[in-house]
Amino acid sequence: VNNTPPKMKVLAIHKC
Repeated sequence: VNNTPPKMKVLAIHKC
């Protein structure tokens, strides 16, 4: 799914 909100994107980047 490539339709995640900015907050989720930031969280994902931080988690990565």
